[in-house]
Amino acid sequence: MAPGTKLAADAADEAVFLDENTKSAAGIVDTDARYPASSSSVAHLNKQLRELEVRYHRTRLVLEKATLKSEHVQKEVRKLRGENQQLDQDLQKKKALVAHLERVGVEKKQIEAQAIANRDYAKRIEQKIAMGAKGHATATRQTELAARIRELEADLATQQDACREKEAHHSDAVAKISILKRSLEVRLREMGLDGSIHNGMLYEIARLQDVNAGLAMQIALEVDQAAVLQDVVAKKDAEIHALEYQRIRAESTIAAREQDLAAVAEKMHGVQTDADELADEKRMLLAYIQEQTEKLMAADAALKKLQAVYKQTTEAMHVAQRAHDEREADAAASLATNQQAYDKLLQAYSITQDALAHERAGGDVLRAAVQDKTLALERVHQEVGEVVASNVNTQQLQNARDESQQWRIHVDEIEAKCAFLETDAVGFKDTIRSLQTQLHTAEALVAHHANQAAQLEASRVQSAADFDALVKERNDAARAMNEAVTISASSLDEQHTLTQQVAAQKTQIDQLKQSKSLLQNAMLEQLAAVRKQLQMERIARLTSEGKLNQLRATSSAATLAMGFAASVASVADSTTPTESHVSSAVPCSASTTQTEGAIGATVEMLTLQDLAGSSR
Repeated sequence: MAPGTKLAADAADEAVFLDENTKSAAGIVDTDARYPASSSSVAHLNKQLRELEVRYHRTRLVLEKATLKSEHVQKEVRKLRGENQQLDQDLQKKKALVAHLERVGVEKKQIEAQAIANRDYAKRIEQKIAMGAKGHATATRQTELAARIRELEADLATQQDACREKEAHHSDAVAKISILKRSLEVRLREMGLDGSIHNGMLYEIARLQDVNAGLAMQIALEVDQAAVLQDVVAKKDAEIHALEYQRIRAESTIAAREQDLAAVAEKMHGVQTDADELADEKRMLLAYIQEQTEKLMAADAALKKLQAVYKQTTEAMHVAQRAHDEREADAAASLATNQQAYDKLLQAYSITQDALAHERAGGDVLRAAVQDKTLALERVHQEVGEVVASNVNTQQLQNARDESQQWRIHVDEIEAKCAFLETDAVGFKDTIRSLQTQLHTAEALVAHHANQAAQLEASRVQSAADFDALVKERNDAARAMNEAVTISASSLDEQHTLTQQVAAQKTQIDQLKQSKSLLQNAMLEQLAAVRKQLQMERIARLTSEGKLNQLRATSSAATLAMGFAASVASVADSTTPTESHVSSAVPCSASTTQTEGAIGATVEMLTLQDLAGSSR
């Protein structure tokens, strides 16, 4: 139950209890019947009072319903505030996420700077550890303790201010209570309730007749105001329903935008990942392009160098080939000449061998002949000796000696010729051996030149293959470079497109935030207007309840006054009953005074509640 409804119910119960106490003290039976009034105006007032009570109960029911509706609206408002706070938190999270994506590039530099600072800090710490940092630690601890003391002093000052404010509120409440007590005393004094009860009651009955007439008109006006307030409450309900519908639409729009934002955030995350991958691929491609360019330049330089070397080698090979051909032709000519000379020498050698053999044979024959002649000469000598002895002819002996001398000369000539032929044969053999050596050398040189020619041909083929491979690698590098440039251009275009999409999404988010803030401001203004209207209605309800309680107290006082008048009329008949009636009237006056005191306390409580509500 709402506080206002509970307060009204408590006030009504207390008023009924006071009314019952008054009736029991006055000896009035609690029935629907009323005592006949001494005049028609009192009956009319009683009728108006009953009508006012019925209207009051109806108005109270209407106000309770309005209070329940207002409480429901307040719950919805609190719920909306909580949802708005949740939406604000979600938007702050999304904004923080977007800001985090923007801070990614900055954090890298900060981390690098932090790493440098950490290294410097580690060096300083090491220096402090080496030099001793006890004094610095004590100073730091002292600074922390001083800061803690300042914080505690600030908390103490805040608590003292709060206590002073509470004491000021308490003193204000005490002053207001004293003022209300004083005003009640003044009002009792003005009503004449502190003096003669009979005159005061008559005066109060006359005053209450005027008050009842004014209250009847005021209640009629309040009924009209209640109808107007019901229309206003209906309009406010319609406005609240419209606001609820707008809120639901705004929440659905915000939810859709949040879904779009989440999708955009995921897309941005994916795009950022793709961008990072593309950046990595770009760096790899640039490094690969640079490496391939360096390789290409090195290959071009090596190719040019190989071309120059190949050209020089080819020219040298041509020159060497020509020289080799010339040497080979010379060697072939020399070989042919040497072969011819060798053949001639072989022929001459064979002839010489034949001649030598013939001469040797002739020499052998001559030696045999010489031996024969020697033997014959010896025999001749013997014969000469014998002739000398026997006086042989000296002329024959001289002839034999001359012939023997000729044969010896001829033998010496033949031996000299044989020695000369042997010497020529040895020279021919040496020449043949030297020619054979030259022939083998020439053949080895020809084989060596053939091997060099084969090696040069193989190197030329390898150089041509390397050149083709380098050309192919250069073409592949150029193709890869073109593909990398194309991929980089496409990635830059995609990154530019994604940047535009992110900017568009940020613009939409800003527009949504603006629309949400405008909607929240409008809802808060409307809720403030409804709250103000409900507060005014509550003030009017409390005022009407106070007036109705006062009217009820007045009517009970009028009833007591009528009973007192009846007792005064009975005094004229007899004195003894008069005394008894007077003695019985005194408790009635006492009970009336108690009732008025309770009514004053109720009015004071309601006034304090109104003041508390206005202070809230």
